[in-house]
Amino acid sequence: MTLDTIKYTPVFWDLRQSIRGRFGDVVGLEGRPVPLTELYFVGGINTMRGFSFGRAGPVTTDNSLLGANREIIINNDFIFPISNEAKLNGVIFFDYGKGFGAGESLSLNLRKAAGIELRWISPFGPLRVAYGFNLEPHAGERKGVFEFSVGSLF
Repeated sequence: MTLDTIKYTPVFWDLRQSIRGRFGDVVGLEGRPVPLTELYFVGGINTMRGFSFGRAGPVTTDNSLLGANREIIINNDFIFPISNEAKLNGVIFFDYGKGFGAGESLSLNLRKAAGIELRWISPFGPLRVAYGFNLEPHAGERKGVFEFSVGSLF
């Protein structure tokens, strides 16, 4: 089960605020383990910018990804036009979230990231370029992550 909602609010001039919230919970059928492809991998441009793919969720002691059975993600974006004619927007973002492993209790002790992003509705589809800062990096984690995406704004 995944719940995903987003709300856009005009602030002033052409500045808009977008708040997106996601909660997910997955369990195996008849007590079987959840397949790896069905787990949540929190971290990356579509979930928690400022973290490499899956790194805002459970990892092993040697830093391998495990995948999460539950996720909480809140993205707070301030979107402003850079060029209306070119359909180019800038974004200042604050992301909060975490992936929770099997048996790990849900909490509001979430990971935090902030950064900037460019969004362009190009002739061949949406493009996103983001640089996020991990605001509280754990040992061995990167302090910042540059990512790009083609084809989807989310």
